[in-house]
Amino acid sequence: MFVGAPLVDGALGYWDVDDRQLARIESDEDTPGLLEDFVAGLVLSSPVHAWRISASDGPVFSIGLYEAADDPSFRILSPEGEHLGTYLCDDGVLRDEILVREEATAPVAEVETRRRLHQLRELHGPPMATCKRVLDRVGDDPLQEVWWLQVHDDRDILDRRVLLALPLVCALTGPMKRSVGPDGVVAGTLLLALPPVGLALLLVEGAIDGWYWLRRQLT
Repeated sequence: MFVGAPLVDGALGYWDVDDRQLARIESDEDTPGLLEDFVAGLVLSSPVHAWRISASDGPVFSIGLYEAADDPSFRILSPEGEHLGTYLCDDGVLRDEILVREEATAPVAEVETRRRLHQLRELHGPPMATCKRVLDRVGDDPLQEVWWLQVHDDRDILDRRVLLALPLVCALTGPMKRSVGPDGVVAGTLLLALPPVGLALLLVEGAIDGWYWLRRQLT
């Protein structure tokens, strides 16, 4: 299945290879503007907490910030508020380390990333789910990304909804591209008006873009 929007500015959701929507991804009714904050890259500092994933017969699960963690981490809840699992993220220099807990217990799985392929694996065991970013349309907007997802596991180590949340967590915790002056207009203008300053800014922006590019290649 795929996670994202099949069309630019289309509805965000889970959909199959025949473009049939399996579930919708929506902001929580009590937190209007949540998706707009997400698009603006404010989700990690804003007070909003929850996204709701719903099928035709009602809510399936929600995903929200896990505030007890130092680095951006996320918990998965049932429609009734039951804690299904937690993705605990340790923000690394090149690549994040993500452990997955069942409810509030010790970690039972980890997210391993190799060559842009993200695998949710049982600790010292086989993969339970795999996802990969297959489309990254424009700019710094995570909602313009499309992820491919395959669920392998039927052993009930983790609730299946925790596995379905994998691409959303990867999108939320993944490295962003530069969102300040991404088109280089400011640096270009300064290059004409104040050449030394503009040139210095262009070099800095190039270095930042190179760093972000490297991180995204590794994730």
